[in-house]
Amino acid sequence: MIRSRLERWFPEEYEEYKKTIGRKYTVDDLRNTIEKDNYKLVRVDDINGYINIKDKAVISCPNPKHESYEAVITGILHRGNRCKKCYLESLGGENNPSYNPELTEEDRKERRSIFGYKNWRLKVYERDNFTCQKCGDDKGGNLVAHHIESFRDNPDLRLAINNGITLCEKCHNNFHNKYGYGSNTRNQFNNFME
Repeated sequence: MIRSRLERWFPEEYEEYKKTIGRKYTVDDLRNTIEKDNYKLVRVDDINGYINIKDKAVISCPNPKHESYEAVITGILHRGNRCKKCYLESLGGENNPSYNPELTEEDRKERRSIFGYKNWRLKVYERDNFTCQKCGDDKGGNLVAHHIESFRDNPDLRLAINNGITLCEKCHNNFHNKYGYGSNTRNQFNNFME
């Protein structure tokens, strides 16, 4: 007998899943599930009180700033799918894995909208003939304009063309894997290029 991955890798979850196979869900089942998280059921199509879990339901988010949204019922019942806007907001700020507590709010705003950054990047690429200066890769689509002196520590050099160099993603990752992110120096870069 061939067993599914779910059955082999997650036997307890598979037993719970088996209980739901062929089960009929009612509108009340759906309503009770979402109301535990303070959501409200706005609309769902039903046949004599039963719902098709492949259909969609319209749900109202508890956050008054968010609009009602449509979601597939099976995702709501089995995966706990909720408001995408709430989910994305929960990943912002200090909850974001890339959050840097050392940056001020002013630094964050400046980082998001440095006027001239795109132009700086293009000028670096053009100067380097759209070619990685470490390995010579010139196929494109994978280039990075790398700041030689750290972006974070040198605000006056952020848009200086001579502080940028073209690397492919692989070489760029190799540099940062070796020297870390932030506080990078020209000496580190020169050693990397040797």
